[in-house]
Amino acid sequence: MFIGRNQELTALNKLYQEDSFQFAVIYGRRRIGKTSLINQFLKDKRAIYFTGLEEKALENLARFSDAIHAYEDPSYLDGPILPPLSRPSNISSISLRKMTA
Repeated sequence: MFIGRNQELTALNKLYQEDSFQFAVIYGRRRIGKTSLINQFLKDKRAIYFTGLEEKALENLARFSDAIHAYEDPSYLDGPILPPLSRPSNISSISLRKMTA
């Protein structure tokens, strides 16, 4: 069950309904529900969800590229991708652009 965070969900849905590209960064202390908020928001939407790690920018970019490829072609995940290096820190981001088939 998802409780609370109605204000945050409303704000994310408002951004999602915009006709132009939107980008949201969600940050905060550990264990306060950032991932649950994102998962609840995305549960009925087609989207790319990517969590940046505290590592070199090129490694994050490679992982982000993998996420985009996997969105466009799910069989892409059958090939080699960079292994997870560590647990994400306290920053997540989601691209709030309406995805069409």
